[in-house]
Amino acid sequence: IVRQRERLATALERVSPMAEDARAWCRRYGPDADLVELSNVTLLSQLIVRSAIFRRESRGLHTMLEFPETSAAFLGDTMLSPSREEPWLRPLALEGQS
Repeated sequence: IVRQRERLATALERVSPMAEDARAWCRRYGPDADLVELSNVTLLSQLIVRSAIFRRESRGLHTMLEFPETSAAFLGDTMLSPSREEPWLRPLALEGQS
């Protein structure tokens, strides 16, 4: 998977209105299976893209053209929350640490 920050930003610009529309349709027409699935898929898309933009590194098969190296600064889990604007990193507990 090769990523580029500009293309990720474009993806977020395109999927965000779709996610807003899906939520609005659920409120307006009441949730049904198709609208809930659309809402979930667009939300998941936003989360994936936001996480990818946050990480300024390449790791495993996920390559960022602007950041071709792995960075110890991003060793951890990317966390997202509706109550926080920006993602954050939860450091991994290394072996022998509690």
